[in-house]
Amino acid sequence: MFSLRKSLQNNSWILQSTLIFSTIRVISLLLHYYGYSPYGGPLVEEPRRLVFNAIAIELGVILALVLIFRLLTLATGIHGKVLKYSFSFLSGTYLIFTQIDLEFVRWLGEHLTLSFIQNYFRATDGVMLGALLKSDIFGTFMALMVILVAIIAAIGQTRKPSAPHKHAFKIWSGLVLVCLILIASPVWLMPSEKRWRRIQPVVLSIGTDLFRQNLGLEKP
Repeated sequence: MFSLRKSLQNNSWILQSTLIFSTIRVISLLLHYYGYSPYGGPLVEEPRRLVFNAIAIELGVILALVLIFRLLTLATGIHGKVLKYSFSFLSGTYLIFTQIDLEFVRWLGEHLTLSFIQNYFRATDGVMLGALLKSDIFGTFMALMVILVAIIAAIGQTRKPSAPHKHAFKIWSGLVLVCLILIASPVWLMPSEKRWRRIQPVVLSIGTDLFRQNLGLEKP
């Protein structure tokens, strides 16, 4: 227990990094739900009915992934620069991938799915995609800015000096509770099936698809 507590204290920068990446993601969701459709008009008629639910479950997923990552690194003894580079790379990749997913929602009205990635992603016409993105310069610019900020934040975290935090263990313990509450938000917020399809984090939906596919439970 002492070694676990010491490891969490010495790598408390992960807490700060999680806050930074979570803030970027929340800003991205706010821009998305309060933004405009590339075809004209608001993207969502009543964003206030979706945004709280979307942010709650998204933060729950982020915290769950961070906690799983931390448990794996503690179990395998990963530390130092390897820990810092791997966390920053995975966090930056997550933000970029989820931002790309929001662009698909803006243009197609649907999140990325496993079947779409497997069947169509490689066949995407780059010229047509470029033409689509150019037709909504402002929306594309904002999406690129979020991706750029994610990359800068990821690089910045690898260069940030580590400083022990004596309350890190208590904070991690609190995050476990917060994570459980947020992950359960679809239960206590009770979104409709249509709303859930709209706000469901892409990582969660693709993960569910992979799970069902491996168990042979996918729909015919």
